[in-house]
Amino acid sequence: EVRKHGPNVVLMDVQMPNMDGVSASFEIRKFSAVPIIAITAGALKEEQERCLAAGMNDFLTKPVLANELSNTLSKYLRKEKDRQAETQATLKSAGSSSHFAKESLLKNISGDLETLQSLLEIVVSSFPEKFDALLGAITRKDSKDALSILHSLKGSAKNMHFVLLGNLVADMERDYNSLDEEEKQERYQDIMDEWQTVQDIIK
Repeated sequence: EVRKHGPNVVLMDVQMPNMDGVSASFEIRKFSAVPIIAITAGALKEEQERCLAAGMNDFLTKPVLANELSNTLSKYLRKEKDRQAETQATLKSAGSSSHFAKESLLKNISGDLETLQSLLEIVVSSFPEKFDALLGAITRKDSKDALSILHSLKGSAKNMHFVLLGNLVADMERDYNSLDEEEKQERYQDIMDEWQTVQDIIK
């Protein structure tokens, strides 16, 4: 159900019949980083540690009070909402210099327009291969390779003063191990959309 519906948060009854909440959480963590809040009958430290070890993010003890549930849900839902709002605000407010800080790059190369053109030609020819390699690593779930490619892309983008592109790549590198597969694809698409914008500017 989690894989099918992609919820923003999961409330997990630790004492469920058939499959207990701890086992269910282990299974969910194989494919998703969605926040999991344990609902448990006991407040024992051992029980709480067992929940956290299974990949759960938080826990509430029965009987669950309405205000406690509301506060806990708000904490995790707000994190995702804030991240999405921050990304959209950045994309909307960015001017052309936020996509490509050309003057800053020219300053670094002593205003040499010929060197600038050569650098841009190298980037336009080399970046697509890196993006393809990143998508391949994401698809085959090779985190080590994906992180290596992201780190390389981050350095290249920042060296070229592709500001927003560099930030998007850096954010994905930072968050990579906590993202589920759908979120990785979404972040990748954000990066590709920004790369298209950069190409339109530098042509």
